Amino acid sequence: MKQQHLAISLKPPTDFASFYPGANRLVINSLKQITPGDFIYLWGASGVGVSHLLQACCATAQTIHQRTIYLDLKWQAALGVELLEGLEDYDVIAIDHLEAVVGISHWEHAIFHLYNRIQAKQHSFIVGAHVAPMALELQLADLASRLKAMLVLQLKVLNDADKLFALQQRATQLGLDLPTDVGQYLLNHAERDLTHLLSLLNRLDQASLRAQRKLTIPFVKQILAT
Repeated sequence: MKQQHLAISLKPPTDFASFYPGANRLVINSLKQITPGDFIYLWGASGVGVSHLLQACCATAQTIHQRTIYLDLKWQAALGVELLEGLEDYDVIAIDHLEAVVGISHWEHAIFHLYNRIQAKQHSFIVGAHVAPMALELQLADLASRLKAMLVLQLKVLNDADKLFALQQRATQLGLDLPTDVGQYLLNHAERDLTHLLSLLNRLDQASLRAQRKLTIPFVKQILAT
């Protein structure tokens, strides 16, 4: 019986428009121009947006009626390598958090064979990880060589000015006003990776709607304390 794949819904917003590139404009442009047969390895520190961009690639491909699939190995590897069966039939295949299966022999072999099947189909393969391919410490040398042959793109961490701009851009998309002093307060008093900051902004948006209050430093202090 052919393996049935789980339906993975993309968490909005996961498009390119909702991603502030900062110093990563060349990387974003490369991802926007993916064509059939492209193999891309995207990596960056936790919180810089690798997962967002993998999903943005899938979302963009769907707008031109391509079949896509996004798998996050951080959460789904426990379900077994059977998840990879038949993925080569999709036009765009995105596999996130590759580091989660490094050192697990059957997973390394399964990804190696998937790579070859995708290549034979001339479909697009995008891999996401938190480290560069040469730093993965893979057991399977053949997989290591395949990954190093991909187009390797690194996402750089945004500086504080870019993080503030990204927060204000997302706030505008939410219909929320984020004054500069409030945004700076978040940068100084919350976890500094952008993924956490954007999640916190969503929380503040909901709190603002419930309380019918604007975002001010006293209000943000109150929410952060709960």
